[in-house]
Amino acid sequence: MKYSVNGNTLVICMQEDIISTTATRLQSEYKNALAATSLANAVELDLGSVRMIDSQGLNLVYGLYMEAKKLKWSFKVINASAPIIHLFSLLKLSTFFGLE
Repeated sequence: MKYSVNGNTLVICMQEDIISTTATRLQSEYKNALAATSLANAVELDLGSVRMIDSQGLNLVYGLYMEAKKLKWSFKVINASAPIIHLFSLLKLSTFFGLE
């Protein structure tokens, strides 16, 4: 995972599948990114390199969404593949995640 701040937006770029074997580490990394970013008021989660998300990965994405909302930041998912967008739609998550 890499992150950067673009204006007032924290951009979190996932560079691997978000599955059970990576979810705990990625959760720790995104929490560090949130803590290190004091000037942001929005999160963009870039899933361009993610091919697969399992149930723990869905919990991670939803947890990041909830952390952003707790901070009163906006949240959206960008660059998700068609299968991931379809998964979010099936689970009624696409409206929460402001997919682009």
